[in-house]
Formats: sequence, structure tokens, C-alpha cells
Amino acid sequence: MRKSLFLLCALLLLISVACDRSAREAVPQTVRAEVALLPDESAMVMYGDVQKISQSALAADIIARLESEMRHEMSDSDFVRFKEATGFDPQKDLHSILLGAREGEQIREEAAVIIHGKFDEQRIIAFMKEEIAKHEKDVPWQEETIAGHQVYFGERRRDFGVCFANANTMYLGSRTWLTEVLEGKTTPALPQAFTAAEKSLRYAEQFWLSLAVDGEQMAGHGMGRELRKNFPKFDAIQDAVFSARAGEGVEFEGRVQCDNEENSKLMVDLLKGGLAAAKLQVSNDRTAVDALNSIKIDQKGSQVLLHGELTKKFFDTLREQKLLFWGDMCRKHI
Repeated sequence: MRKSLFLLCALLLLISVACDRSAREAVPQTVRAEVALLPDESAMVMYGDVQKISQSALAADIIARLESEMRHEMSDSDFVRFKEATGFDPQKDLHSILLGAREGEQIREEAAVIIHGKFDEQRIIAFMKEEIAKHEKDVPWQEETIAGHQVYFGERRRDFGVCFANANTMYLGSRTWLTEVLEGKTTPALPQAFTAAEKSLRYAEQFWLSLAVDGEQMAGHGMGRELRKNFPKFDAIQDAVFSARAGEGVEFEGRVQCDNEENSKLMVDLLKGGLAAAKLQVSNDRTAVDALNSIKIDQKGSQVLLHGELTKKFFDTLREQKLLFWGDMCRKHI
């Protein structure tokens, strides 16, 4: 009798945890260790486990977007040849991406990126050199050796490089950061953008994004100016966190910290207005409307809270109507 009661209590406890929206996934220790490699001043930290996402029902569309990005610079036949020559297939060989970026005009110029996958450095470099030779051009990068590793720096930006640390790890970043990582001289401190948000991540195993930015200061930069066009209260943001998990559909949760309650209310109104506009676009499809109705946008003091779950049927509707990133609009939204 006592054992049965214990099992019943344990079962009820598990059910209560599973149903609790406040339950959080822990960031894997291997990921935390690599977050510590990012520059301490990173104002944005983003992580995506491509392998886990690829096991979801939406994998085909996500991978299609990644492959589309690569096809921007080459034809379909060239892309097939690239996969055959290098042995690198994004759908199978890209495992995870971790990015840290400082505040600045160009994320590409300010970022430090750690990519895990399956890489054959010699085959990839040989393919690129062969392609360059076909067009009778000089190799647009310079090679240097740092801590026993070959690093490739661009001719135009000689302080930004790429390094295949091993067959499963690739680093992209500034000369200073690459040197620190390759020589093992990075500090164990975690970026503030990560430590401030880690406990707020609900879905920490597949995809998450953390921002610790001065919205008013960032609004003066190129990227900030563009964001401000779409989000008039962007300069009121102090930090934000967003995480998602893909399965049959997508579950997500987000939190935005504003500088005061009035601005958080204005941002809630702004987001709800955008949600209403999205409903109009799919108003003829009850499934899509119901999915958007399930998205909750609330205010809690100076915070904006976002939570929702979008079903597979919802994404099927977007695909059929060629909305968001499907169809001809894919390139525009990447």
C-alpha cells in the first residue's frame, strides 16, 4: 500500500511538472562550456542545434532555407557539385551553431561563431581554389598558422578569419578572438547576455536567442535603425530572450525587458497589432487563425511576455499561401 501511494504521488508530481509552463530546460553543459569561449562583451548570444531540429516534422523546410542561402551564390548544378566535391551536405553534416556578437552596425563584422558538423578542410579548400582558378582570379584570402592551425583571413578584412579547428569544429571571428581560442587563452567568464537570460530559457536544447542591448544606443547603428523602422519602441528594450522547440509544430516563449511599464504596455499593443495583421492574411483558414489566437502576449510590469504553439497545419497553410519564408519570398526573409 505504501509503495502504491508513493508511485501515485511520484506520477502526480511528474504530471504537474510536465504541465507547468514555468518548467525550464537546462542548457547542456557542453554548450555552456562553449558559450564561455565567446567574447565577454557579447551583447547577443544565439544557439541552434540543427541536428535536433532536423529530427522534427518541420525539418525539410528549415533545411530548405539553409540550402537556399547557399544557392544564392551558385546554381543548382554547382550546389550538387559542391556537395560531391567537398563531402559536405548541410542536411546531414551541419550539427549546431553558436554565435556571440557585440553591439555594432554589422553582426557579420562583430560576431564570433562556433559551428559543429562534419568538415573535410582539405576537400573544401581545394574545391574553392579550383572554382577560383576557373575564373582566372587570385585566391581572395591569406593563410596564416596560429597555434598549429591554418586560419584563412580575407583580403579586404584581414582581421576576420575562418579556422577548421578539427574535423567537427569550425571557428569564425576576429583575429584576436581566434588567437585566444586556438591558444586556449579565453577567460572562463560567461557573456552577460547569456547569464542574465539563462534561467529564463524555457526551451534550451534546440534554439534560443538572448539579447543584452541598449536599445537607444543600438538604434543609432545601421541594424538598429532598420529594427526601429518596424518596432518604434525598439530603443526602450533593455534585454530580451527567446527560445523555441520544434516537433510536429513549434513551441516558443519569449520575454522582453523594457525600461518602464508604459513602454512595455506600448510594446504589447504593438505586438498585438502585428498579430491582428497576421490573422487578416490567413483569415480564410480557420486552422491558421486558431493557431495565431493561441499566441499569448501579456504585460508584467516592465516586461513583455510571449508564449505560443504553432501547429504543423499552420505551417502547411503558410506554405500553401506562400507566406513568410516559403516560396518566392524565401530569400527576402532569410
